Amino acid sequence: MVQHSSVAYMAASPDGFYEFNDMSERGCLEIKCPGKTKKANKQVTWYYVPQMYVEMACSGRNNCIFISWGLDTCRAWKIKWNENMWHALSVLIDTFMRTKHSMNPASYDDFLQAKFKLKKECMACVERAELLSPEVDVIAPKLDVSVATLP
Repeated sequence: MVQHSSVAYMAASPDGFYEFNDMSERGCLEIKCPGKTKKANKQVTWYYVPQMYVEMACSGRNNCIFISWGLDTCRAWKIKWNENMWHALSVLIDTFMRTKHSMNPASYDDFLQAKFKLKKECMACVERAELLSPEVDVIAPKLDVSVATLP
């Protein structure tokens, strides 16, 4: 688990971390194995984007590789940090917290509006995601990266 450096209530547990051997890039790994279809997703699943952003924020990394693993195929995309996405997520978190405990409470309509804006940013993030490989056999090729998993 990685604790955010300045937000006490925020922590994340990415599936792993990666960095290029020349240290030019570092990021988180998020791996999903669709249970019902057992097939790799054809694009980044939008509702996992906030999870990946919290992982990046807590670990201080600006990239996350989203991997969708199926029985016969594996696909991967790179998600790059985007301030608009982070702002929408931060607003939603703040609005949610203000619905429960605040001198300046947020209404349910405020929450729904923040949720709508977050989903819009998630969808934009999915559109910006860089497909790393259209389709990779489950036995992945050797990459020039170091991968560390959390204990």
